[in-house]
Amino acid sequence: MGHTEAAIDFCKLAGKPLVSVISELVLDGESIAGQALMREPDMMRRDDCLAFGKRWGLKVCTIADLVAYREKTEGESFKCANGAS
Repeated sequence: MGHTEAAIDFCKLAGKPLVSVISELVLDGESIAGQALMREPDMMRRDDCLAFGKRWGLKVCTIADLVAYREKTEGESFKCANGAS
């Protein structure tokens, strides 16, 4: 399961239309002196996102959290639908 699938799963869990917008949080990287450029900016990964959420008081749900929840609440039907045996 990836971010796009997770966005749709959240719509389903909330009982909303299956329409969503996803985005990325990015690390700024280092500024390059005298230029309007950044060196090595990158997408935030799980640990960076968790730290960002903690810093700003935001709740964060990882894809692993979502998969665990769906496996717990849907059991075998979720596993079969996602190709697990």
